[in-house]
Amino acid sequence: MRLAFVSTVLSYPWGGADKLWTAAAEAASTDAHAVFVAASPLTVAHTNVRHLATPGVVVHVRDSFTQFNGRRARWRQRVQQWLKSPRSLLAALDAFQPDFIFVNQGGAFDILIEDGLVEWLLAIHFPFALIC
Repeated sequence: MRLAFVSTVLSYPWGGADKLWTAAAEAASTDAHAVFVAASPLTVAHTNVRHLATPGVVVHVRDSFTQFNGRRARWRQRVQQWLKSPRSLLAALDAFQPDFIFVNQGGAFDILIEDGLVEWLLAIHFPFALIC
């Protein structure tokens, strides 16, 4: 199974949510699942995330929220996906083709800021869970 862990926490290096999703990602990789991790540069630098960087685990560094601001933003996202820009979370997720996506939030309403990610999740029809 291909599992994706996407963190919405971009402004601080480590928190309770990070402890939970990294433990789940580590367990999944130990069970021979393919794992995709998307987190901020601060979080990726943490020892627990660096420890995850093993064969079978893709680590994607997120530097901003995935925004949807109308038709222009939708076309920009499609172009990024088409070009497979390493900066595009959605392109990286498309390339990984997860079977299940865990969206890990530092707060209950973080997903409201991630409207581009929400649009993508609703369009792809992959199963996902919001974790807070």
